[in-house]
This record gives sequence, C-alpha cells and structure tokens, in this order.
Amino acid sequence: MQSPPRHHLAWLSPDAPVQLTESAWTPVVRSWLQSRRPLVVRRRLAGEPEDDLALGLPLPNRLGRHRLALRAPPDALLCLEPPPSLEQAAAVLPEQPRRIVREVAGHIEACGARALVYGSVAWQWLTGEAYLRPGSDVDVLIVPGSRWEPDRCHAVLREMAAVREPHLDGELALGEGGFVAWRELLGDADDVLVKTATGVSLRQRAALLPVGTVA
Repeated sequence: MQSPPRHHLAWLSPDAPVQLTESAWTPVVRSWLQSRRPLVVRRRLAGEPEDDLALGLPLPNRLGRHRLALRAPPDALLCLEPPPSLEQAAAVLPEQPRRIVREVAGHIEACGARALVYGSVAWQWLTGEAYLRPGSDVDVLIVPGSRWEPDRCHAVLREMAAVREPHLDGELALGEGGFVAWRELLGDADDVLVKTATGVSLRQRAALLPVGTVA
C-alpha cells in the first residue's frame, strides 16, 4: 500500500499481528492496542517490507519514554487520522503556555493553514498519560490549505521562533508527503532536509519559500 503520511495516527485491531524490533516490549504493545490507543506513522527504514505499515509508539514517562518501532499488515488498520489540533491539545499545558500556544494556533490558522501538534503534547492529550516534562517542546505541525499565504506565515514562523516559554518546534507540510523543520526555513543554509514516510532528501531552501522572504 502507499505509505500514509508521517505523524498520522493509526488505530489497529487489538489482535493485529505486529512485529517489533524489540520483542521484549510485545506485552506492552499488545496492552496498548487492546486499550484502543493509536500508534503513529513513522519513516520506513531501509530493508523494511513496502507492503507493511511502518509505525511507532513513544511510551509515556512511567515506561521510560522508550520509542518503539514496529510493523503491521495493512488489513490490521482500523482508522487513520491526522494528529490533533494545536488548539485542542494545548489543554494539557499549564495556563500561561496554554494561552501562548493557542494564540500561535490562531496566527497559523489566519495564514490559511491548519495548526496541528505531535510529540509529547499530542500524546498526553490523546492518552491521558504523562508525557510532558519541564522544558518539553511543543511540536507544531503546519499544514497549508487552499487559502495558504506563505509570506504571512513566514512572519508568523519568526514570531514562533522568538517564543522562549514554551519552546516551539515542529515541521511544515510541503505536500506529497514531504515535511521540513520550519526552523530550518528561517536559517541561512542553502539546503534543508525534507522527510517523507519513505526517506529523506535535501532541497534548496529558497525553493520552499516565496521570493522576498528568504533571510
């Protein structure tokens, strides 16, 4: 099957025949699936079968924050959804950072993009488990829509990079399954790393931003 986008959440049948790179964690994954909790689409590693779903499971604080890599057959997939909205998941943050993050979400939406979130904030909101720690990043995923205003969004990215608490990080969706770290777009390197569900490549930074917005 075609690889679903990175960061998408995948719900599997509780008895899905998953294969882990670390089999000692099989009971934890089995319990996770039986609790109807999602996994996340990750980049397929070299040598992994193209027909399998490449999935990940970041474990909560109580399980040492271990990150598991696993595979599952496509017919085990029950549901596939994008990560949660930044505005919704910000509910797990303390009051001051929650207010800042929701303002950021509003600015992104005003640029004609969706403001989503992955990482610790998303997982804590999705599961009710403790993922956040002091100083945890807020990983913002920006997904342009039909009303996308790249010049306006570039200014918003600069404002986001200046926020000190909480520290904002994350990626910008480029279409066709590609993602780039939005902080890299604000740098001065000629090339930036673009990630997909099947690999990584270098692209010219200037080609990813409109003329006049490149620093």
